[in-house]
Amino acid sequence: GTEAYVSEPMPGAVCWHGYPAFDLDVLPGTVLELLKRLNDDGWDLSEPGYFSQSWRQHDMVLVDRDGTPLMPALSWQCNGAHKEAAQLNRLGEFHSSVGAIEPRFIAAKLPWALAQEPSLEGRIDAVMTSGDWFAGLLTSDQFRLSTSDALSNGLLHQQTKQIAITPMEQANKLLGGRFRPEWFPPVIPSHGVIGTVDPT
Repeated sequence: GTEAYVSEPMPGAVCWHGYPAFDLDVLPGTVLELLKRLNDDGWDLSEPGYFSQSWRQHDMVLVDRDGTPLMPALSWQCNGAHKEAAQLNRLGEFHSSVGAIEPRFIAAKLPWALAQEPSLEGRIDAVMTSGDWFAGLLTSDQFRLSTSDALSNGLLHQQTKQIAITPMEQANKLLGGRFRPEWFPPVIPSHGVIGTVDPT
């Protein structure tokens, strides 16, 4: 099909406990600016269609019951979770189910982040990637985990492509309650339609 390209400098870069992150509050305004530029370039955005997006695979978002982020999104460049990654890689069933874990993966970053700020644990309703959060934001908080990104973050069983519940429960015991399977939204294929974009 026909394509167009516009760009906008990414705002919101912050540092969280010494590692790269970004403030998600600026994201809706940035996307609106991109859509405005497309419209200014002559694209008719009034016709029904589909909105797809691609993101960095390892950015992590924690949200409360209202879908509001509890902290800045941790970038894929946040690699403070070396200890947690090593612990998970030594856990036999976890490693054999989800594969090798790197410090940038959500599987390692989540318990690391909760070790930095333990008060977050009691406020978490869901954990996901930045792309999953934004798709939910556009569709009235219908949060889902994209299969490919969840696989690459050590969250899914490699064969079933579903949340690795039993291995996660074992990891949760090892990590002192900082890796609960119930925190992760339902899995959706990466090409799946999450919902209808809320125009407001």
